[in-house]
Amino acid sequence: MRKLGFLKYFAFGLLVPACGGSDGAKGDTGMSALIAVSNEAAGSNCDQGGQKVEYGADQDGNGELTAREVEGTRFVCNGEAAQLGAAGAGEPGPEGPAGPTGDTGDTGDTGAEGPAGDPGEAGPTGAMGADGATGPAGMNGADGATGPAGMNGADGATGPAGATGPTGATGPTGPTGPTGATGPTGPTGPTGPTGATGPTGATGATAAAGFSSLLKMTSEPDSSSCPLGGVKVQVGLDNGDGGGVANDGTLQPGEVDQTNYLCGSGPKTAFVTSTSHDGNFGGLLGADAVCQAKATAANLPGVYKAWLSDSTASPSTRFTHHPDAYVMVDGTQIAPNWAGLIDGTLDHDLNINELGAAIHVDVWTGTHLDGTLYTAGMCDDWTVGSGSIGILGVNDVTDGGWSEVAGTPCDNSFNLYCFQQ
Repeated sequence: MRKLGFLKYFAFGLLVPACGGSDGAKGDTGMSALIAVSNEAAGSNCDQGGQKVEYGADQDGNGELTAREVEGTRFVCNGEAAQLGAAGAGEPGPEGPAGPTGDTGDTGDTGAEGPAGDPGEAGPTGAMGADGATGPAGMNGADGATGPAGMNGADGATGPAGATGPTGATGPTGPTGPTGATGPTGPTGPTGPTGATGPTGATGATAAAGFSSLLKMTSEPDSSSCPLGGVKVQVGLDNGDGGGVANDGTLQPGEVDQTNYLCGSGPKTAFVTSTSHDGNFGGLLGADAVCQAKATAANLPGVYKAWLSDSTASPSTRFTHHPDAYVMVDGTQIAPNWAGLIDGTLDHDLNINELGAAIHVDVWTGTHLDGTLYTAGMCDDWTVGSGSIGILGVNDVTDGGWSEVAGTPCDNSFNLYCFQQ
């Protein structure tokens, strides 16, 4: 059986509540779990890129896993193969829907009105109107007859007063004076106390408990689903379907709602170039361009890079670390995987060029057996053809000499090792 190509994977059974609650009775909605697989660019989740696997219960029943339904995410990364891990516990899923809101309490009584503000100042008094005309004087009474002179008698009684003359007519009212300006409004009185809060409405009914979503990933041997092997991804609800036990944390065959396969890519090709060059390649990119040109001319598919290091990068950092075999263009295996390529011994010497012809040459590397930089020999980052030293390997051995055997001046010409990524 071939190992999975380009994928680093883990197997796990994840328990994640799909609808909140635990140990709930079997629901009536008939929901199923879904998987969504998409490409994952190289970054913090996968150094060499890979695939993102999202899963969750199909809560709206539309057959598509929407963003709000995603309960968990795992990554199947390009790179080194890993041992299958033990089942792990998932994170809690979303809570069930909230019960209906209780009735709103009665509004409290309105607070007492605050006292009125002080009155504004009075406006000025209007001008007084003109006096009316004086009425006519009353008539004087007639004089009494003069008594005879004699002894003074007693004073006579006072004669009656004459009648009062009529009151003169009232003069016209003078015009009203202008209204005085309104005084400023007094300050607002303090607000009355707030009325008591009405009683809280009754709590809505608790949502029914749901089931948990489970995800299981296992290696897939060579099969019609994955001719080169791969990873089988299964998802379902822990609801006991198919005679299983509900909520036992194990995805049983009858509970599987969906199955996907993430398949491998097979062996990667390596060759030694049919031509030689001095130590000035124009850096690593120039050497990679030589490898790619040779592969393209020989109709070899894929992307190729040179087994070469400089002060900024090396095969250990810039190569894809494949878990599948490395083979020459004639199919002969030189290493079972990346780990086998850098363990110090090859399965076969790398002695075939891109055209399929056997060749025995020295090869520029500047690289230790483990794929890291050989700091003393890189021809000034492969930019000079003289005045410096570069490290060589020899392509007709299977021991460590294939990558590091000696240093030599950079004005000599040697070949390159090229590896498919």
